[in-house]
Amino acid sequence: MANQDQADYWNRRSISWDEEATKAEPVIGPFGQMAMEALRLRVGERVLDIGCGTGVTTRMLADALHPSGHAHGVDISSAMIDIARERVFHGGASFEVADAQVAAVEGAPFDAAFSRFGVMFFSDPEAAFANIRRSLLPGGRLGFACWQDLSLNDWIGLPATAVYGLLPEGTAPAPVAGEPGPFSMADAEGIYEMLQGAGYSLVRVEPIEHSVELPVELVDAVVEFGCGSGLVRDALRDASPDVVERAVGAIREAIEDCVVEIEPEPAAEGEEPGPPARVLRLSAAAHIVTARA
Repeated sequence: MANQDQADYWNRRSISWDEEATKAEPVIGPFGQMAMEALRLRVGERVLDIGCGTGVTTRMLADALHPSGHAHGVDISSAMIDIARERVFHGGASFEVADAQVAAVEGAPFDAAFSRFGVMFFSDPEAAFANIRRSLLPGGRLGFACWQDLSLNDWIGLPATAVYGLLPEGTAPAPVAGEPGPFSMADAEGIYEMLQGAGYSLVRVEPIEHSVELPVELVDAVVEFGCGSGLVRDALRDASPDVVERAVGAIREAIEDCVVEIEPEPAAEGEEPGPPARVLRLSAAAHIVTARA
């Protein structure tokens, strides 16, 4: 296995990530849907779901391909695949523990390969995507979502930046372009070069930004999510209790600064307009990437 460190990491985090992903669905869900729609899936096709985690997207794919198609989810984490197998009961879905960078995936070749934020953790991305291409039929489609820069993603960037500001200079584990991690594929030009080097054609990278508006009552939940995110957990791993306490306060302040007022809907004739509503508005930005094998 070429990415054993990643396998160990995600096995340790399988339960906490399952909870985090559920909370983050309002943010990650729309991007995944865009990537899925970009593949123009057809009933009866067979699709590979890369980095499928606990099977949420594999089930979505299986539903889209029903009744005669099939979705096959692969993930490097055996713990996550165990959860997927326990949770997803669908005749059109199957799962496999595999390192997509090197594995000969069961059931290949596929009509298409998909991923929702599951392809940013390879130690050698070009080799990984070349291997994924070999699992596709000639002319097979590739479609995935990956994050743009941390600074464009308030939902995770604000908590991380708030914590990094409390740590001694040079000690914050900020994302490094090209290194395995959620923001390793933030550079669009790097994606083009990597996929072309892996043998793909018709590469298209579409940057998408949108704002997520949540009820102001969810501020506490968002602060809790930020405190538990991987970037923050890694940054505070060796921090003193005092620094951890200050970090929670800094995260709360950063999130509360994103509460805004929005104008109410126009009132019906003869009625008084309602008061402005207060919502938590957070930015999110990803690339929707497509290519042909």
